[in-house]
Amino acid sequence: MYLNFNDYLICFIKSLLMSLLIPLIFFLTKINYIIGNSLCNYLNIPKNLTLTVMSPGFFVEVILILFFIEIIFVFFVIYKLSKIN
Repeated sequence: MYLNFNDYLICFIKSLLMSLLIPLIFFLTKINYIIGNSLCNYLNIPKNLTLTVMSPGFFVEVILILFFIEIIFVFFVIYKLSKIN
């Protein structure tokens, strides 16, 4: 069984999209840092404000929440791309 041009094209596009996800995660983490910083500055919340003794600061919580939402989105995109034949 031989692969035709469409198979090669789909394989190339899928691998290109998968490769671009890694720099995208780093770029989105930088954006999360900027969003968390501006949110703390806008609301006059100290960046090290902790609600309990063991919780991270508000600034870090914003970054972590956005990061996990983005990771879920990236895995969803990977799942959808893997279904393409």
